[in-house]
Amino acid sequence: MSPAALYSIMIHPNTQQTPSLSDQVPLVSIVLPTYNHRSFLPKAIQSIFAQTFKNFELIIVNDGSTDGTCEYLSGIKDDRIRIIHQENQRLPNALNNGFKIARGELFTWISSDNYYSPIFLDALVSALNAYPIAGFAYSAFAWINAKDEITRIIRNQDLTYHALLAWNPGIASFMYRRTCHEQSGYYNPALEGAEDWDMWLRITEKFQTVYVPEILCYYRQHLQSMSGSITHRIQTSSQKAFTEAIKRNQYQFNMDALYPSISLCTDQNKARFHACLDFGTTLLTSPFAPLELSCRFLEEALSHIPNSILAATNLAVAYARNRQWDKAMGLVTQLRDVNNTKAKIMCDEIREAFNRRNPEPLKETPLFRLDKEYSELFTLETKNIYSFTDDMPNASEQSSSDSHDGISKVDPHAVMKPFDLFDDKVSDEESRSTPGEIDKKILQSEQLFHEGRYIEAEGLLQTLLKAHPYHPQVLNTLACILWETGRKQEAIQSFIQAVEIAPDDRDIIWNVGQIFFEIGSVEEAVEIYKHYLEQYPEDQEIATVVEASRHRDSRPGIRYSAPSKPQPQIFYFCYDHQKPSGGQRQMYRHVDILNQHGYQSFALHMQSDYRLTWFDNQTAVISLDKFQKIYRSEHDIMVLPEDLGDRILSFPGKKVIFNQGVYLGFYSLGLKKVRAYPYLDSDIKAVIVVSEHNREYLEFAYPGVKIYRTFNGVEDKKFTYQPVQQKKKQIACLPAKNPLDLAQVFHILSSRSVQGLNQTGDYQWSFIENLSETDVIRTLQDSLIFIFLSTEEGFPLMPLEAMLSGCLVVGYKAGPLLECLNNGNSFLCPKGDALAVARTIEDITTSLQSNAADLQTVSLAALNKAGEYSPKREEESIITAWEGIVGDIS
Repeated sequence: MSPAALYSIMIHPNTQQTPSLSDQVPLVSIVLPTYNHRSFLPKAIQSIFAQTFKNFELIIVNDGSTDGTCEYLSGIKDDRIRIIHQENQRLPNALNNGFKIARGELFTWISSDNYYSPIFLDALVSALNAYPIAGFAYSAFAWINAKDEITRIIRNQDLTYHALLAWNPGIASFMYRRTCHEQSGYYNPALEGAEDWDMWLRITEKFQTVYVPEILCYYRQHLQSMSGSITHRIQTSSQKAFTEAIKRNQYQFNMDALYPSISLCTDQNKARFHACLDFGTTLLTSPFAPLELSCRFLEEALSHIPNSILAATNLAVAYARNRQWDKAMGLVTQLRDVNNTKAKIMCDEIREAFNRRNPEPLKETPLFRLDKEYSELFTLETKNIYSFTDDMPNASEQSSSDSHDGISKVDPHAVMKPFDLFDDKVSDEESRSTPGEIDKKILQSEQLFHEGRYIEAEGLLQTLLKAHPYHPQVLNTLACILWETGRKQEAIQSFIQAVEIAPDDRDIIWNVGQIFFEIGSVEEAVEIYKHYLEQYPEDQEIATVVEASRHRDSRPGIRYSAPSKPQPQIFYFCYDHQKPSGGQRQMYRHVDILNQHGYQSFALHMQSDYRLTWFDNQTAVISLDKFQKIYRSEHDIMVLPEDLGDRILSFPGKKVIFNQGVYLGFYSLGLKKVRAYPYLDSDIKAVIVVSEHNREYLEFAYPGVKIYRTFNGVEDKKFTYQPVQQKKKQIACLPAKNPLDLAQVFHILSSRSVQGLNQTGDYQWSFIENLSETDVIRTLQDSLIFIFLSTEEGFPLMPLEAMLSGCLVVGYKAGPLLECLNNGNSFLCPKGDALAVARTIEDITTSLQSNAADLQTVSLAALNKAGEYSPKREEESIITAWEGIVGDIS
C-alpha cells in the first residue's frame, strides 16, 4: 500500500473526488485497439463502463481479428462506443486511426488484454485538473497473469525527460491532453514495440507530468501479449526511438532545459555537477545511448567538482566500455588511494577488463548513483504528487510565491549531505548531527514528553527535522507525540512521511497498523501487517496480532522508535555474482538465523534489488544505497569475508571477519608488505571461523584476537540416503577443486579401463560444476563414489552432503577434512598422492560385489558422522557466537 493510499484511507476512508473540469461531452476519448483477444476483450470493456467518471467516449479499433471479435462487438449497444473495423495494420496505425476521430480534450488508450480500476478516469482527470501546467498524467499499475493474479506492482516511475531517455519504462496507466497529441504528432508506425516510448519522449520534451500513486490499471503479461512476442522488434524500435530523440536535440542536450530547477539552486556549481553526473550515469546505463555521449556529460560533471569520487569512477567505467583505455587507466591510477570500498572494487574490475582488453564484463559493473534525496537540485525537481482524496489541491489555490513553473520550492539548508559520496567540504551551517547524537536527542525528546514537557519535546524534534528532514526515526517519534497529544491529522502526515522513507522499518509499520486498529480500520491494519510479514515472516509478535485481530478488544498501542539501548544491525557483505558458492550461501544462512532470533540482519549487496538466486531463499537483503541511509557506525556491525584481505580496513565502523577459508584469507594479502593486518585493527571486534583447523591457523598468526567457532549445518532433509547396492555406477567430482590431480586420477583409471585392467569404464563420471542445488542433490544421490581432492578448504560441506547421500568419499588426508573424515567413514589417501586415489577407486569398483557389506558399513558410518552437523547445531553455534560478540561490544 502506497503512502498516499494510506493517507487517503486514514483521513478520508469513504470519499470520492468529483472532477471539476468542464462537462463538455465527451471530455475523455479512450481508444481500445484489439487483435485476436476475444477472451480478454469483455473484461477490458466492462472496466471502462464501470468507471465512476462517465463523461467519455470509447473508440474500439478491431485490427483485423479472426477469433470472433467482430461478432462479439456487433452485439454491444451503447451511444458512447464507436467501432472501427480494418485489415490488420499493427498497433501504431490502429492507435492513429482511433485518435483521428477522437472528440475529447483528454486522450488515453488501453490494450484489450488489460483493464482499469473503477477510478482510473476520475483520478487522472482530477490530476490534470489540479495541475493545469502538466500535460501528461500517469499512475501506479499492477502486472497480472492470465488468471488475473497480481505478479508485480509498478510504482514511482520517473517520467522526467532526462530519466525517460535512459530506457522504455512501459507505462500502462496514463492520460494526456489533446494539445500534447497535436504538438507531438501521431504514433510512429515504423517504431512498433516502442511507439509508446517514442510518444512519451516527444510529449515530455514539451510538457510536464503529474503522478498519481494509486494503482489504476492492470497490465496483463502472457504468452500472446505483444511485449512477450516481439522482443527483438522492441529492441530495434527502441534503438531507433532513441536515435530520433538525439536528432531532435541536434545531438546536444541543454542541461538547463533537461533540469529546469538548476536556476533555482543556491549552489549553481553543485547543481550542474549533480545534473551532469545524473544524466551521464543515466546514459551509461541505457542500452541505446552512445558511450561517447555518456563520457561527455561525466567529463562535464568532473569539471564542476574535480575531486568527486562518483564522477571519476563512473567516467572511468564509461571510458573503459568505450575502449578509451588510456583515459580509463589514468583515472584508475588517480583513484588508487581513495578510501572507498565500492570505488576500489570498480577500479579492480576496470583493471581486469584492461588486462583482457575486453570491456564487456563492465556492463554488469554497479555504478555510483547520486542519492537524490539529499540533493537540492533533485528536491526542487520533484514532481507534484497527487493523491485521490477530497482535499486534493486546486490549481487556483496554489500561491505564485510558493511555486515556480509547477515546481515547489524548498529550503536549501534543509538538504542533508549524503554519506561518503562527495569530496567537497561541508560548510559549518550545513554540518549535521552524527547518528549517535540523533539517537540521544530522540531519547531526550521521549524523556521530556513523559515528564509532561510536551512543547520542549516537540521543539527538540522539530529542530532535528530542520537538519535531518528525511530521518524516519525522528518523524516516527514526532508522530507518536502528536498522536498522543490529540493532533491526529498532523501525526498521520508524519507517519506517512516516515513510511515513505523507510517502508520496511518495523517500529513505523507497527505504529501505522495500531493507528488503523484505533480508528476501526481493522482490515487495513491486517493488510499492512501481512505485507510486512511477507518480507519478515519470523516476526512472531506481528503474526500474533494478525492472527488475533478479529477477537482482540484492546491493542498494544503505538511505540517510540529509539530504544533505551540500541540493538546493533548486522550487515553481511556479499558479492554481486551468481556463481554458486558455499561461502556466499552460508552468509545468507547466518542472516536468516539471526533474524529468526531477533537480531536485525541483512545480506549487503552493492546493486539495488540484488539477491543471490542460484538457491531458494527469502533472506533479508539490502543494497548499498539503502544501507547508507540506515547504517549507524556507533552501533551497527559489518561482517566481511576473509578474502577481501586488507581491503577490510576500507569499510567503516565496527567489523567482524567471517573467515570461512583461512587459506583464501592469506592468499588475498599477496606476497607483499601490507600496510596493516586487518585482524589487528581496533575496529575488528571478533573473527568467526567454521572449523578448528581455521581457528588453529588464526590463533597462531594473530594471538589475542577474539575468535568464535560456528558449525556449518548440512540440511539433511534435502538429501536422501541411498545404500551402496542401490547406487548407480557413477563417480561424482568437483573439477574446480585441484583440477591437476583430478585429471591424473581420471586418465590413470581411463587408460587402465581401455586395457581391460579395471571396471571403471562401466562408470559414468559426473562433474559437479555450475549445477543448480537440485541437480547437485540428485547427482550425489545417484553416485557411488565422490572424489574430493581439495586440501585448502575452510569446511568440507560437500563431502558431508555426499556422506548424507550414501556416497563413498575418496580424498586427501589434509586440513579441515580431518575434523569429520577418517578411515572408518571414508577413504583417505596421503596428500598429493593422485596414484593412491586412483588405486583406491579401482579397488572399490573391482570389489563392489564381493565387498558390498564392508562398503555399506563405511557408508553408514559416514551417514552418522554427517548427521552431527545438523542445522540445529549450526543455529545454536551462530546464536552463541553472536551473543558473545554483541555482549563484548556493548
